Amino acid sequence: MVFKKIAIETQSATYGIGVTNSHDSNELQAMVNFIREKSRSSRGAQDGSAGGETDPLDRIDKLKELNEKGAISDEEFEQKKDDLLDQV
Repeated sequence: MVFKKIAIETQSATYGIGVTNSHDSNELQAMVNFIREKSRSSRGAQDGSAGGETDPLDRIDKLKELNEKGAISDEEFEQKKDDLLDQV
């Protein structure tokens, strides 16, 4: 029985990770933090090598989708949105 599900979205696919009741909330939070950190460092590497090809407004739309799905908090969304608006 799946108790929590984490969705990981990439440019080409969405992946789901189901976590059963046997995992405690601290372990789940550690997984979320790990995935977020890897995602941030991956995005940072891509941003540096892509030469800014991704439109900041498109990225804000994607972040809003993630926020609405609960993948990122309102605070994380607002912080990243502000950073991206500074690039416009």
